[in-house]
Amino acid sequence: MSDVSFKGNTYWFASDEEKPELGVSLLRFDFATEKFGYLPLPYQSRYETACLSVVREEKLCVLLQQEIWSKTEIWVTDKIGESNKGVSWSKVLALDLSLDLDTF
Repeated sequence: MSDVSFKGNTYWFASDEEKPELGVSLLRFDFATEKFGYLPLPYQSRYETACLSVVREEKLCVLLQQEIWSKTEIWVTDKIGESNKGVSWSKVLALDLSLDLDTF
């Protein structure tokens, strides 16, 4: 399990057993209020690999990889609101390393 501490809260990947249609989300534990809350991730589809990180203690970062398609994306946010819906994600990198067989 990958978890990180960011701006005084702890985050990790989780899914809500009561709402499986939502897929994987970020689960936040707010130490000030001692409450858990789900936050949306910047994507809807399934990825084989997802990692959380913090960049310079300023930005929460999610690295996503689709191994079957050889795609990688990095998303960051530094804006997480007090409510469990207020997250603004920005895609900072997208790599597509799949082979285009038409060029060979």
